[in-house]
Amino acid sequence: MIYADSSFLVSLYFRDANSKAARREMETRPQEIALSRIAGLEVKNAFRLAVFREWITPGQAERVQALFDTDSSGGFLRPIPFTADEVFAEAERLSQAHTALSGNRSLDVLHVACARLTKLKVFATFDERQRKLAQKVGLQVTPIHHAST
Repeated sequence: MIYADSSFLVSLYFRDANSKAARREMETRPQEIALSRIAGLEVKNAFRLAVFREWITPGQAERVQALFDTDSSGGFLRPIPFTADEVFAEAERLSQAHTALSGNRSLDVLHVACARLTKLKVFATFDERQRKLAQKVGLQVTPIHHAST
């Protein structure tokens, strides 16, 4: 199992500059993905934002939402049960140790905190700041080659 942030997950459900790399990663190393509540919210919000930006229709958003819901309730996405207190405590530790030097955003820190709490070793992201923070705290980051940040 790996931890994936929303940039990786959205690329699995939408066609974007990183979709091929995300799909290739899942084909090369098929595995379950640990799904945090933060990533789940961000992915669902991305679907709704795509409707707002007129990239997809409301009907398309409903279909992709249904697929995501199926995948997260018995599919390859495995919800992980953290309390908000656990996530925010770990995020605060990471922020204190790294943000002043690395310039991480809150969501970057929260995703890496979730990954650390899972005790998983692999972190999937296309976000460059998250990539750097995850590497600093000892996580293996994938995909190795990414199209954008």
